[in-house]
Amino acid sequence: MRRLVLLLTALLLLKSVAAATIVVGNCAHGDYEFNSLYDALREAEDHWDVNVWICGVKRLDSYFSLDGEDVTIGGGTITSNGDTLRINAGNVTLTDLNVENTFLKIVARSEVTLKDVNMNPPEGYYYCADINAGGDVTINGAGLNTCAEGMKISGADDLNVWKLYSKSEGLKILPGAVRGTIYLNPAEKIVTKTVERVIEKNVPVETVKYVVPAEIKEKLSNCEKTVATLVKKKSELESKVSELEARAEQTNKENAETPWQNSVAIVVTGLGVGYLLGRM
Repeated sequence: MRRLVLLLTALLLLKSVAAATIVVGNCAHGDYEFNSLYDALREAEDHWDVNVWICGVKRLDSYFSLDGEDVTIGGGTITSNGDTLRINAGNVTLTDLNVENTFLKIVARSEVTLKDVNMNPPEGYYYCADINAGGDVTINGAGLNTCAEGMKISGADDLNVWKLYSKSEGLKILPGAVRGTIYLNPAEKIVTKTVERVIEKNVPVETVKYVVPAEIKEKLSNCEKTVATLVKKKSELESKVSELEARAEQTNKENAETPWQNSVAIVVTGLGVGYLLGRM
């Protein structure tokens, strides 16, 4: 019996020091590297302190329950065909993670931490995640996309919510679920906007050429000649008027002593200007 206890203690100590980083994909290097998320989660169960780093989008092929002690998962996107990922551990940390079409169930004996996690559960689920913790629950950046009642929280010591984004409800806290204090920042509502972008296309441009009929063209040509003649006559008349005004002024100077001559000159000039303007 003593030998069995020593063996179990040795195995427990071996697992407790066997911290490991497991990479799913090829974006980084770790102690273990897999292409399959299922294989990576199976390997994670063999380590006391494990960090599972996901590259890109990885599919969970079926329901999976991960048992561990200190479990951290992040880095990419977990998607499935409407399955559930259950994490049973002492401490659970999810960071920089997207959970698509997958229900998240967390049962922690101690603390749960969510940082920059976006959740989109399968159709028909009221909650994005169900979190049951024995210690504190800390949420610092969680996006709840299509769940009507947000996240379900139960069994926590303290609940601290710093950043929460939701289209509807943010949290469902059961009566007596939090034994200690609750600190909640107001949830920010997710607003989806559609931006329409105009795409330019190369469309042939039609050129319309207007042709003036010959008879109208001839009339326009005659009008242009008439206008040119009138402009020329106007210029000649303006020159003659200027000349008559100069002569009248000179006559006024020469005959300043005879007022009746000035009046005659003015009358003559006026008649001349009137005659010329009448000719136009």
